[in-house]
Amino acid sequence: MYGENAVKDYFTGGHFAPNAGITVEGGWMWNRIAHKPFKVKGKGSSTPLIDTGSLRSSITHVIEGK
Repeated sequence: MYGENAVKDYFTGGHFAPNAGITVEGGWMWNRIAHKPFKVKGKGSSTPLIDTGSLRSSITHVIEGK
């Protein structure tokens, strides 16, 4: 349980580089294969790994033994 909580805490308190501006705000990008522009929806937060919280909440632990 300690390991599970440590990983979950690192998601919110870890020292990550902030997300790029295009990730936070969204905007137009260029598809190099199709050679066409496309719109990217921003996530609205500069905190990496946290969007909906589903990844963080999916972290669990299992105790296995004989």
